[in-house]
Amino acid sequence: FSFLLDSKQVEILDQLPTSEWAEIQVSGGKVYVGQEDGLYMWQNGVLIKEMDTDLVQLRADKWNNLWMLDNSGLLYRMSTGFHWKSVPSLESIHALEEVGSRLWIATDQGIYATNHSMTEPVKLLFSQSRFPVTALQKLRNGPVLVGTLGDGVMILDENGRLLRVIEESNGLVNNSV
Repeated sequence: FSFLLDSKQVEILDQLPTSEWAEIQVSGGKVYVGQEDGLYMWQNGVLIKEMDTDLVQLRADKWNNLWMLDNSGLLYRMSTGFHWKSVPSLESIHALEEVGSRLWIATDQGIYATNHSMTEPVKLLFSQSRFPVTALQKLRNGPVLVGTLGDGVMILDENGRLLRVIEESNGLVNNSV
């Protein structure tokens, strides 16, 4: 695997452990590689394992925070050093999305939100779907598309208020997204 960093081609394929998937994010000028066996940091041409975990998703936000999902909940890394917080009450996390100054977390129970520094508690923002929330996508003009596993696509404003539902009855091919 290779990518461009500061106009330089970086090759890391030979250093990656065998894995089903890898996700790369840049945060605070550092390159992070998330795999199912943990978090790695690319530094001076070497891939260094930072953390052992059952990682399922990796996301860097515009504030240079690194957000990670593992099977036990949400882990957070501040850009100023290692400050991890685990939120084990959130199970089955499916997606993360930056919405305004908050991070939305899609789960089987609904959408949870917290501010980017996690100084506010993680709280339930939206739970009107009867099914798990499987995907989140912020649109440029403000609304957020919310995919569900049975209720179609819901369109929410940045405060989590339901604006519209797109489902099979009004054009969606399948209500499971």
